[in-house]
This record gives sequence, structure tokens and C-alpha cells, in this order.
Amino acid sequence: MISKKNSGLIYDIRTLNSVLFICFFILLFTSCSKKTKSVQEFEYVINVSESLSSKKEVVELSQYCSQINYIPLETNPKCILRNVMELELTDNYIYVSDGKHLYMFNQKGQFIREISKIGKGPEEHGARIRFILDRTNNQILIYDNISHPAKVLVMDAQNGTYKRTITLEVEVDKIALFTDNKLMFFTLGSSQKSKIFTTNQILLTDYNGNILDSIQDKSRLLQQNNLLGTISKHTLDGHVLYMGNFKNKMYKVTDTFEKVPYILFNYHNKVNCYDLRITPDKGEEYKDHIIIHGITEDQNNLFFTTQIGILPPYRIKENFVYSKQKHQLIHTQDLTNNLDGGMPYWPSFYTDNKFVMSKNARDIITFCKNNSGEHIQKVAKDLKIDSNPVLVIAQ
Repeated sequence: MISKKNSGLIYDIRTLNSVLFICFFILLFTSCSKKTKSVQEFEYVINVSESLSSKKEVVELSQYCSQINYIPLETNPKCILRNVMELELTDNYIYVSDGKHLYMFNQKGQFIREISKIGKGPEEHGARIRFILDRTNNQILIYDNISHPAKVLVMDAQNGTYKRTITLEVEVDKIALFTDNKLMFFTLGSSQKSKIFTTNQILLTDYNGNILDSIQDKSRLLQQNNLLGTISKHTLDGHVLYMGNFKNKMYKVTDTFEKVPYILFNYHNKVNCYDLRITPDKGEEYKDHIIIHGITEDQNNLFFTTQIGILPPYRIKENFVYSKQKHQLIHTQDLTNNLDGGMPYWPSFYTDNKFVMSKNARDIITFCKNNSGEHIQKVAKDLKIDSNPVLVIAQ
């Protein structure tokens, strides 16, 4: 016979067990939700490795743009361009850099001036440069790529005159604009043994170089490889989007200076990006390793190129278009130019709400020997093999 006292005890134990049982399932569910969220927190998840084996589709340029324009950049002894590494368009000007010089043209491609020069003077820059355009303040910021300390020349964007210099005691990889006249300095990710090692991935400063805030990257502590931690970046709708070299995660910097997940590229590589060691004898080992080679995007679509294999002769490049609205990935050779019958198109830049592709004169002349696109034929008539590149603008 069970007493009332003992029955109460049994009841309490049963109640306690029920509560513990419920708590266990809540904890289990929460844990599973967190695991799922680590993938879902990215705005877009793109399964690259699965699509590499898919058949290449014919994609027409008219699906993304309605008109195309050609701007041959003037060639003269003061302006010799062999490639276009960075480019910015405005209503009145075109700014183009080959990584060594920064040139300014008008909207017809006529050369105006070189902005700053290579040298060791206070108004000069080194032989490896990047630049950003500050449209709000009508300024150009030129900086030496991978330099210590960081030196940024502030130049007038209209007349090219020197205004001042910003310096910061870090080894800078890239610089980007932030809101309210602030700058973001992306530091170089290096080995922990290096004197310049830091987990501060981005430093927020004012226009005088005073540090206001920072964004950490604790994953730098995992890096065991011999690769420099550079990043690729671009700007869309006022937000900076960036991804580390050989990495598969792209991040967005918010208006409140926070790093949030943006795109996850699924490669399914055999070797973790933090363990890669690039030496001449690793070509065979890394011949199937996938990395992103270049990204261009607008509000609706993402154009990117994958590279399969890190070292020659295993470098194979494949192009993809990703629809943000449909969450659809298309494997393609390039964009067929059905607007004017010109050369196949693949955007390298997105600036001033326009896509831009740079083509060297030799390729255009060769194309026109076997093709009859009227528009591009007119452009080719005035070109020589050693002419400066032609900008092909689609919008």
C-alpha cells in the first residue's frame, strides 16, 4: 500500500522526468535549428561543384541588357594601357587603372590626364596601386597595394590635383568607402609568425586615419597555409561585398559596420582553404581544387568565373550566371551578343549602373576579320594592334 506521502513523491518524480524529457527535445530541436541556420543565414547558397558537370547553356546578352556601346580609349605616348584592372564611370569621366597608373578620360574615351605618378615624392605613389572613387566628395583615393604603412593619396577627381595624404600603421590590402566620410582598411591576412599578423580584418577610420572601430576575423588563427590573405571586393547599392582569397564565403558590411554572411559557394574541395600550401610540386595534387576567379553583379544577377586547379597546367575557367530572384545557376560559355552581333560578352565591372567589358585591340581586329557586326566593324577600322583597350558598355 502506497501512502499519500509516497504517492506525492512518485508524482513529483514523474513530473520532473516529463519536464526533463521535454527540455531534452527542446534542446535537441534548438541545436538542430542552429546547425541549419549556419547555412540558411547566407542570403544565397550556390552549389558550384554540382553545376560544373552540367551542360553549358546558350545565354543571350539581351536577357540582361538592352543596349551596347563601344568606347575606344585614346592611345598616345602619355597613356599606354595593356590591361584594365580597375575602372569607374561617371556622367562625365572614365577612370582607368592598369595597376601601375591611373588615367582619366572623357565619356568619348579621349585622354585627359594621368592622376599622380610613380615616384617617391609626397604626391606620388608606388608601382602597384589601387584606387577608389569618392563620388560624394568628388575625390579619388589612390593607395599602394600591400604596403606598410598604408599611404593613401587624396586627389581631386575633376582636375587631378593633390589634396592630402592619409597614413595608417597597417599593411593594407584594399580600401573601401563607408558612410559619413569614413574609410574601411582591409588588412592583409598573414601568417601568425609574421610581425604584421592581426585578427583585425577591417579597420574603420575617419578621413584623417584615426581608427574608430574594427571587425575581427578569428578564422585567421586557423590559417596554416603559405598564401597571402588578400580579398576581392566590390560595391553594390552602397554596401561593400568581399571574399577572401581561395575562400568560399562572401560577406557584406552593413551600415552599422557589421560583417554579415552574404553568399556561400559550395565547392566541396578535398583540401581545406586554410591548409593549402602552394609550391611548384603541388600542381597535380590541387588540379581539381575550385576557386572563384572573378565576380560581377547587379541587383538581379551574379556573374562569376570559377577556376579549376591552382597551378599550371591545370587552370580551367568556367563561367556561371546566378539569378538572385530564381535562385537558379546557369553554366555557360559566355553571353551571346545578340544586340549588335558583336563579340561574345562577359562583364568585368559594374559601375554607374552599367556593365563593362574591356577588350584589347588585337582581339577586336581578329574578330572582325570573320564576323560582320556593323557596330564593332566601325570601331575596328580605327584600331591598330597596339591601340589601347576598347570598353564595351552594356546596360
